Amino acid sequence: MRFGGRKIVLFIMLIIFIGFHSIFGKSKIEQINEIVGRYYHLGLFNGCILVAENGQKIYESAMGYTDFNRNELLTLDHRFRLASLSKQFTAMAMMILDERDSLSINENVRKYLPELPYRYIQIKHLLTHTSGLPDYGMLLDEHWDIENKFKDRRSIVSNEDAFKLLIELEPQTNFFAGQRYEYSDTGYMLLALIVERVTGMQFQDFIKEAIFKPLQMSDSYVNRSTGILDATRRAKGYRLNDLHTGYESYDFHYQNGMYGDGGVISTVRDLFKWDQALYTDILVSETMLQRAFSPFMLYDSTFSDYGFGWSIISTDSGKIFAHGGSWLGYRTFILRYPESKSTVIQLCNMPGINDGELAFKIYDILKGKSVEMPQKSIANELMEIINNSDMGSARDKFYSVLGQKNSNYRIDENELLDLSHRLMDLEKIPEAIEILRLCTVAFPNSVQVYNDLAQIYLLIDEGELAIDCLQKSLILNPENNLAAELLSDLNLEFDRAPTRTIHFRVIPKIIVEGDDLYITGNHSNLGSWNPGAIKLYEEHDRTWTREVKLNEGMMVEYKITRGHWDNEAVNEQGLVPPNYTFKVQSDTTIEVNVANWKDLMGDN
Repeated sequence: MRFGGRKIVLFIMLIIFIGFHSIFGKSKIEQINEIVGRYYHLGLFNGCILVAENGQKIYESAMGYTDFNRNELLTLDHRFRLASLSKQFTAMAMMILDERDSLSINENVRKYLPELPYRYIQIKHLLTHTSGLPDYGMLLDEHWDIENKFKDRRSIVSNEDAFKLLIELEPQTNFFAGQRYEYSDTGYMLLALIVERVTGMQFQDFIKEAIFKPLQMSDSYVNRSTGILDATRRAKGYRLNDLHTGYESYDFHYQNGMYGDGGVISTVRDLFKWDQALYTDILVSETMLQRAFSPFMLYDSTFSDYGFGWSIISTDSGKIFAHGGSWLGYRTFILRYPESKSTVIQLCNMPGINDGELAFKIYDILKGKSVEMPQKSIANELMEIINNSDMGSARDKFYSVLGQKNSNYRIDENELLDLSHRLMDLEKIPEAIEILRLCTVAFPNSVQVYNDLAQIYLLIDEGELAIDCLQKSLILNPENNLAAELLSDLNLEFDRAPTRTIHFRVIPKIIVEGDDLYITGNHSNLGSWNPGAIKLYEEHDRTWTREVKLNEGMMVEYKITRGHWDNEAVNEQGLVPPNYTFKVQSDTTIEVNVANWKDLMGDN
């Protein structure tokens, strides 16, 4: 790939080797080095990596640039904006205050923020994303500094500004507090305000005194509400420009002054100090830490997979605690596996890598598992072809890749959607439409693809085509309010397909104690073929059940899996059953009998 008319031939990588473990002819360090280098060469990673095992660093690397315009190279001492990875520090602040008896995590939020118009929300609901509060970011986008809404520079907004807007507009909550999990930046923004009211200190100063100083995290700080960021050794945020011919700054945003849900700026080495401190009681007691790393029980007695600032991922050999962050040109992730005191920290100052993708591959290497090398992005390839040739050639390339079983390219829906948006920004409307049409081939059950396509058709006055897309979107998801509203704007109504209740009932004869069961499938209501599946509930008779609503007439293909690793059920003969397929015609109970479980990742 060429950038700015010249090849980037300089590849700088700083690697510190500590320890040596041989696996299948290659040490773990060699395998990690190989896969990290592959991500870098594909343009998927530009940043710093730190890997530890048994509490000791075994690998550190800094790859690429902190300033693409000046060709300034990254080092391990460069600071990155952590984005949502910052939430774990906000959560720790609340735990510290709880143990100091300055507040209680079980108390009502209104005790400290009496202006908040929502009752019955407790601090623990903010910590665990179970408050039901509306997204403050959407409120700001619609109502903050409206005069400059579509300009490059809107006025910097602060936590207090966002809080006042929440009070003034009082938008409806999404659900009753404690009813379910729904990721919420609003909750953590409010937690930062609670810290300030309880301590009488600026949130930034409290985090520094209570966390960073005791842990000697001298390269870490929280951004101020002014939104002005310290440039000292800070890795600037970048992204590919619209033509994919070079990099452009992606660092400024009018919400740069927000904190609590984000705002921490740190290095991989400081984050390793943080990681190691979580094995001690230097900040809070072991009892409090156990609470932070435990699933939160909802009102229906089920559990969410999130504690206090950490996602909780169950595996056959123990639990992984992880969190990612995504903001402007930054992609960050931390993964902790306490059973072997293993840690992977990735800080990237350029979009491209999927959330946690590289970190989990490195974790698999530490576990002795084989991993697949990353693939080229078909979206990036199509953009280059469009720039250098034409859409017809890009279409041919897409279909040639789609038809290959073992392609070197990955076809990612979000990347293709982003490509269509970039083409729209460049006023290449026919090309944007064609990319979305290709998406409907690769992702026929995607509601978002049809929504986006309909909106472009409406923009160019292709009403009939827009209506067709909106109707398909509603068939896929009858609860798709956007499509219904757009049809309403066209003075049209759509007879939505009725939904049916499908009761899944899995009857296992043998199941590993502590494992969870999931349904994964190709229907939007079932998630997708990945760990983001629908969890089943264990009943008293040891069966696992779940009811879901599906559209009548929809063909659904699904499978039963164990844990978050897509591990399939096996039948009494030890064979993996085929995927289950049925047509939704009525309220139905589907029973699946399995006798054992097989771990396809290799740890049987």
